[in-house]
Formats: sequence, C-alpha cells, structure tokens
Amino acid sequence: MTFVENLSVKSEQLELIAALRSVTSSHIHVEVERARVTRMLSKMQEDEGKINEASETLQEVQVETYGSLDKKEKADLILEQMRLCMRQRDFVRMGIIANKITKKVLDEEGLESLKLRYLALMALLSHSKHDAMELGKGAFSVLETRGIKDDPLKWQPALASACVYAALSYWDNHTNDFVHRLLNDTRLADSLPSHYALLKMLTTDEIIPWPLPEPHGSIIHSHEAFKLDPNRVGAPGGPGSELSPGAANSTGAHDDTAMNIDSSSSSGVGNINAGGVLTNFGLKPAGALISKVVLKEDEGRSMWWEILRKRVVQHNIRVIAKAYSRCTFSRLAQILSLDAPTTEAMVSELVSNGSIFAKIDRPAGIVVFARPRPATEVLSDWAADLNQVLTLLDNATHLISKEVTSHAAKVI
Repeated sequence: MTFVENLSVKSEQLELIAALRSVTSSHIHVEVERARVTRMLSKMQEDEGKINEASETLQEVQVETYGSLDKKEKADLILEQMRLCMRQRDFVRMGIIANKITKKVLDEEGLESLKLRYLALMALLSHSKHDAMELGKGAFSVLETRGIKDDPLKWQPALASACVYAALSYWDNHTNDFVHRLLNDTRLADSLPSHYALLKMLTTDEIIPWPLPEPHGSIIHSHEAFKLDPNRVGAPGGPGSELSPGAANSTGAHDDTAMNIDSSSSSGVGNINAGGVLTNFGLKPAGALISKVVLKEDEGRSMWWEILRKRVVQHNIRVIAKAYSRCTFSRLAQILSLDAPTTEAMVSELVSNGSIFAKIDRPAGIVVFARPRPATEVLSDWAADLNQVLTLLDNATHLISKEVTSHAAKVI
C-alpha cells in the first residue's frame, strides 16, 4: 500500500492498482489489501469528478463478507459506500447498505467517530425522506454517544434537535413515548426551557396559540432545521452534494475527535455538528414566520416550519374533539385561525388517519365529534341505569318501612 501511494505518476499508479485488483480478485488471503486498493481507486475517480464510477467501484467490495477486516475498518468502508450513494442520490441503495452496520458495533468504545459519521449520513437519508421521527431518534442517539453526553456544548444541540424533530413528527403512540422520554430528561427544563415548553404544550390538552408564545417562538424558529430546504438533499449545491471522505485514510483510520463528515472541506459544506443537525447544507434564510397549513400530499416538499404549524393545528383539533361533542364549523375555524377549506382538510386528514372521529354536516355547518354508540351499548347502559334506580328504590322502601315500624313501636 505504501509503494502504491508513493507513486508520483498517476498513470503508473492506476496501472498498478488495476493489475493488483486483477491478480487478487479470487484470493481470499489478500481480501483486505484488495479492499484498500479498491478504495484508493474509488477516491481517485471521485477526485476526477466521476462520482458514478467511484460509487460502482467501491460497491464491488462486499465488505460485510470480509472476515479479515477489523470492525473499525469494515464500518469505515461501509460508510464510504453510503456516502457515495448519497452523492449519487441513490437513497434506496444507501438505505440497504446502512443495514449492513449494526448499531451494537458502533456503540463499542473507540468507534465514536464512526458512529457520528453514520448518524450524520442517516440524518441526510431521513431528511431526504422527510422523516422527522427518524431525525429525532438520530439526534437522541448522538445525545447518548460517549464524549457527547458529558459535554454541555455538545449535548445541548443534540437534545434541542431531538425535541424539535419530535414536535415535527406525526402524533401517534411512538411519538408520545418519545416525547415523554425527552421530558423525563432532567436537563431539558433547566438548559432548554423553550424546547421544554414546546413539548409540554404538545402533551397538554390545551389550545396552542399560533404564532407560538414569545420568547419560545423565536428560539424554536432559530433552530437550523427550519432553514433547510427538503427539496435539495443530494442535489448540486444542496444537502449532501459536496460530501467528501473527510479525514479517513485508506486504511480506515479516522480522527476520534472528528464529528463531521467532511473535515477537510475548506468551504465548510457538509458539516454535521455534534447534535446531528445538518448545517451549511445550502441553507436559505428562514424568513418570516409562515402561517399557512400544508396539506398531506405537500408535506414532503414543504419547509419544516410549515410542518410545525400543521402539527400545532392537528394538536388543537384533537383537544377540541376531546372537549366538545359537536361544534359549529365557523367556530372551529375561528379557534384554529384557519379558513373553512383548510379547516375541513385538516379535520378530514385526522379522521382518515384514525386520530379522531368527526362528521361534517355542511348544510347545517356543524362538526360532530361524538362517536355514535351501538344500540347494544345504549341498551346495556339503559339496563344498568334501570337496575341502579330499582336498587335505590328498594333501599328507600326498606328504610321507610324500618322508620314506620320503629315509630309504631315507640307509640305503643
């Protein structure tokens, strides 16, 4: 490897690499050397701008079957394959390759830098899918990484990201469990009061005003997630477009203190901070607080602030459905601060997802949230109530008879 790296003439270097790969193609005892040479060739192709060729070259190496490679180098090669797939915008293959790395291996001591690189790449993959829950879980994994959880400058961004993406997730049992796990963190209320307030509002059966109350609204809005354009992941100039191998060398060595994918980029594009939050990925100004509500079919193309607005509206509808059995449509729209068509779309979406029960009577302008009861249930309740009335009547009759008898005995 040293001899190949020290060749000054690139053409000779390429010829030697091709010869070595040809000779070692069927020899298991030199699979490690073949993997390292292949990675070197892939790096040279990438430097020439041949991203597709570089990716295909590295995909030839079935790293997971190489028993001679140690865990760290094997994981490093798989991460390189994931990174090149990201540059190709081949998110499907990237997800398949990601399954070759077990989280149990990355949790071992000494592999913290590889774990952070993995989480950064998975954040890009989840961002391309617009999957807020996976982004939140990724930030939470960063929070529990050695070297992060003991440093406030590192765990605070991770905890903030976990809270923000939890709030952006569609509310179900998994989201509820995740939010309460975050609320149980004693550091949250003291270090990040605005994020704590956001989660408390989402777990309390009260209407959340929009815009969010200050200073919480401005602090939440300043989070980097709300500056990312979901339509540009992996695109030229967008998130993940300029990722490079970083400080990892051909043998898989990597600086354990590094917490970004691209530590060698002079432009700073592609950095991932300790919180697992995407930074410097083609950011655009956050602008004014957006008040429109996104429809379900447009969520994957919308900014995260629009999604947060929608989650607040959905929370408010669930609260209203718990408090009222029926409500006029105009009053519901007024409470939600929405127009009639958007209000109807939001209620319909929650009904189709099974979150609430509602029926909209358009001619009467009424929304009914009370679920109709089956006849058998009504009859059972009636029978139970009737039995209770008869029991009370029997007890009252007995007490009256007892009182009359006692009075008669006293008179005699």
